[in-house]
Amino acid sequence: MTDQQPSGQERPEGEPADGQGGPAKGWGQQPPPGQSPYGPPPPGWSQQPPAPPKRRFGRGVLVGCLSAVVLLVVLIVVIVLAVGGSSKKSPTSPSSTGSGVQSTGGAHPPEADVTVTSCDVDPTTSIPSAKLEIVNHSSKSSDYSISVEFVDANGTRVAEGAALQNHLGPGQKAEDTAGGTAQVSGKVTCRVTSVNRISAVG
Repeated sequence: MTDQQPSGQERPEGEPADGQGGPAKGWGQQPPPGQSPYGPPPPGWSQQPPAPPKRRFGRGVLVGCLSAVVLLVVLIVVIVLAVGGSSKKSPTSPSSTGSGVQSTGGAHPPEADVTVTSCDVDPTTSIPSAKLEIVNHSSKSSDYSISVEFVDANGTRVAEGAALQNHLGPGQKAEDTAGGTAQVSGKVTCRVTSVNRISAVG
């Protein structure tokens, strides 16, 4: 029995022959940078999920904001009105009339300075007249403008009259007559309708 000589180059034990049972070419090699080791993705596949759509403010949110603004404005207006109404009113200052200042009355209103002493109708002209007494109760020299009305027995005004007194000193008394502007028939009553008292100038 002759010994068999090995042909060719000897292979270590356990190593497969070329092309038989060994790993495929390129197995175990690292892919280039930026390339997936599993190959390119299929067509239409996106690497990152799409961003979620932006939320839009609903109509209810807009209406709520507008309501809050309107409520705030109304609240401010109410506060301003409340503060203005609670503020103390300044005392009424005398109003200017002509060259003087009209009296505000006080303890002695202008109407208290004038008294009707008589009321007659001229039998010849049928013109009514009222005799007046004026006493200046103010502390300054004053001018007076007095209006008088004449009414019949039914209370109907049938005529009017007026009288003026200038530079009447404090406490000074004067008499004047207010003549009617129309003829009347029968008996009439004389009434003082208004008295304006202003501080005399000069």
